[in-house]
Amino acid sequence: MAEIGAGTGVAFFAPFLLMWMIEAPELCHRWIAMQKLPALEMTRRAITNGAAVVAMGGDVSCDKGPFISPQAYRAFVLPVIQEHTRVIQQAGARAVYTSDGNHWPICQEFFFDSGIDGYKEVDKAAGMTWPRLIESGVAERVCIIGNIDARYTMCQGTPDDVRREVIECLDFGCRTPGGHILHLSHSVHEDIPKENYYVLVEAYRDYFGMARLPAL
Repeated sequence: MAEIGAGTGVAFFAPFLLMWMIEAPELCHRWIAMQKLPALEMTRRAITNGAAVVAMGGDVSCDKGPFISPQAYRAFVLPVIQEHTRVIQQAGARAVYTSDGNHWPICQEFFFDSGIDGYKEVDKAAGMTWPRLIESGVAERVCIIGNIDARYTMCQGTPDDVRREVIECLDFGCRTPGGHILHLSHSVHEDIPKENYYVLVEAYRDYFGMARLPAL
């Protein structure tokens, strides 16, 4: 898997870009276009060199919703994601968008209009829960790459808490037509006790009847 962003990570936009969206939209479009061109070329090269999946990013939402209005998202960000997705898919690879946060206010655009094949960093703590992903039809259309809580369960939970969440997540994943890959809501970061990480791996292997790894 290659990880290549094309300038759509609104969380990392400088303040002047957010001002341009309102005061000088053409300048904002030009800046985003400059960011995407090298990214699209890198994408084509990565797929030629064997990447079967390209993870696009980065963050477009926080816990409270998108960083910009749905209207601004449609005008400035969505067209680039759609173009990047087309480039990936036409080259024979799968397109995954990586962003934690609450995407429900832009559900149609983020999950359906974008054309993405997968969704990574599924943020349960921000409201991107399995029941709602299934009820909304997202889990039927998009491969869910998550949904183990890296904020609370993995950091503060007991090994039993982690084991229960892994089993629950895999139960949901086995029922969804869009597919599922077990993953944290962000990453295996430094605040996660190693014991909880080992339990996650053990629970996954037990669930599918795989041999346990040697004790560390």
